[in-house]
Amino acid sequence: MSQGILLRIIVKVLTFTRRIEVNDRRDLPEASRRRISRYMRCLGMALSGGRRWVTSAYLAGRCMKSPASVRKDLAALGYLGKRGAGYDAGELLASLQRVMGLSPPPTLAMVGVGRLGRALLESGIPGGPYRFTAAFDTDGRKAGSTVGGVRVEPLEKMGQHFAGRPDGIIAVLAVEQGRLQEAVRLLGGAGCRWSLSFTLEPVDVPREMTLRYMEIATELDLLARMMKREVGD
Repeated sequence: MSQGILLRIIVKVLTFTRRIEVNDRRDLPEASRRRISRYMRCLGMALSGGRRWVTSAYLAGRCMKSPASVRKDLAALGYLGKRGAGYDAGELLASLQRVMGLSPPPTLAMVGVGRLGRALLESGIPGGPYRFTAAFDTDGRKAGSTVGGVRVEPLEKMGQHFAGRPDGIIAVLAVEQGRLQEAVRLLGGAGCRWSLSFTLEPVDVPREMTLRYMEIATELDLLARMMKREVGD
């Protein structure tokens, strides 16, 4: 066996080992996880458009990053790409999903089937592997109806849905103002551990439960400030 062939084999083994080490690691900073999430969205769009290979410039242009930053991020995860071709989009997407713990992805449960909850159920989550498998609402008139192919159940039945699956489901809350605390209390009692709320209210969260907010108003505040600075205060 020639020295060149042996060297290529060693490089492949080291690269494969590096991927395993990173894929099993769970201490990626949040900023890195956010960038990986954007890359996954772009890769999904590329595959939907029939594109098999993507370059760092392709990802950079759609994720508002520089090509060098994209290459650095992916190289840190053990993905160096193929010279002259870039990255295999399907392989890279599957690998990044493993890094993010999305193999398989958790399912979603909608809590609150008002205008926003109904819209999310009907449209789904664009560009992601997530799907709603349950929906709950306090309005008894909605119980038994179907929205976006998902049956709406009363809140009292949440315990049956989360039983035995505390780490396989994310609750998405779109309840009315003033009702978030009660929804969080019921979710905690049902065994839910992970939740995302579109309702912005300070609430007491059970110790074993994680609640994150979709802070649309905050993002608008930041964007408005940028706009003011761009055109002059």
